[in-house]
Amino acid sequence: MKLKFPKFSFSLFNFNDDFRFEEDPLASPRNTGIFSEYSTEFILKEFRKTKLLDDLEAQGFKHPRLVLDTSDIFVHRMTLTDKVLLEGTSSEHEDNALVVNENNYLIDGFFRRKDNLIHGDIKGYQDLIRFRDEDTSAEPRNSSMGNGKLNKNGTATSRIHEELKRRVTESSINSTVKNHPRFANTVQHKFKLSPADAKRVLMFIDHWLPKELKVTSIEWLGMQNPLKEFPVDRPPAPAQKHPGLGVAEKFTNSLYYLAKRKNRDGLMNCPEHFSNAYFYERSNWCFINPAFEGYFKALKSNLMEDIRKHGIAAVSWAFLFGHVTDNSGNPEIWNAEDQILPSSKRMVAYFKSKRYTELVDEFYKKFLTDPLGKPRVYIDWDEAPEVHQYSIWYQSLALKNKTTSS
Repeated sequence: MKLKFPKFSFSLFNFNDDFRFEEDPLASPRNTGIFSEYSTEFILKEFRKTKLLDDLEAQGFKHPRLVLDTSDIFVHRMTLTDKVLLEGTSSEHEDNALVVNENNYLIDGFFRRKDNLIHGDIKGYQDLIRFRDEDTSAEPRNSSMGNGKLNKNGTATSRIHEELKRRVTESSINSTVKNHPRFANTVQHKFKLSPADAKRVLMFIDHWLPKELKVTSIEWLGMQNPLKEFPVDRPPAPAQKHPGLGVAEKFTNSLYYLAKRKNRDGLMNCPEHFSNAYFYERSNWCFINPAFEGYFKALKSNLMEDIRKHGIAAVSWAFLFGHVTDNSGNPEIWNAEDQILPSSKRMVAYFKSKRYTELVDEFYKKFLTDPLGKPRVYIDWDEAPEVHQYSIWYQSLALKNKTTSS
């Protein structure tokens, strides 16, 4: 099977010809964090170029306010809100910093600049070493968190780290899901390679991936319209409290060009939920580990009919509740690795290399079917009643029955 890959170009997104890499005269030299390089005025100007602000204005947000918290030397926070969300609320600290809650922001994100990211600090690389050495009990060290696990580096006592920790805790799997009976007395499957396969992939990464990377790491990111409710055809994905804004790609475009301007290798994240990885991949993000990229594509292929019928949110919830299973009923656990949106020529060359493509294709085929040739994973929706509330098919059916009965 021939796989389709994004057609990378060094002008990955189509901007007008007047888009220029301007320097920001208001940038602060205070620290080495990502947003010390830019002022709020400069970033808002970039948002205007990508038409992100135009989209927000069309939704009634005509007075945007951008707040950059650079109080921590390692992790910076960017919050985009609007006057309409702040009216009648007490949203300021004593030091005039915005107090962010789940109802007063449009975009809220935590970002870390990593200028000397070596292979050993990449979660997927750590996993491959454990697989090669058959040490699956050890936890990866200092893994990149992006929409998931908190990175151990930085000043743990700073306000921004406390807020990041709170965000991560809120978006993580709650105890009800963790203790779901579907996980009792079953063999739980996660992505894993044989020692021989792990060794081959490690050899590829060691040869092709630059020894040190310069990336902008997305530690946590949320985009929402807190003035709307979820429609029937757009139920909430895991960790989602309000409907989205439809500006994810334009926001990513802005971050991409900020990274490209500073000669960074790309944006990086580790998607906590299957739905996050699904949407990132549609915007040209790829997993650093080609074997995991193949595994993800195989999962997506097995579950594509479910995604089309029930929606990506429902499928992502099915992972959390243990309803994505093999043919013996054992649940498949989503345990993501690092994804990158490449912004440098050397990272584009890595993902476009013939060997990367070959390895993705090889592991796609390995993870696609079981030994009997059947799809390796599936969802039995009759056995997943707690997921029906997130399914566009079941919700549409319920609405139709309600209308008929009335």
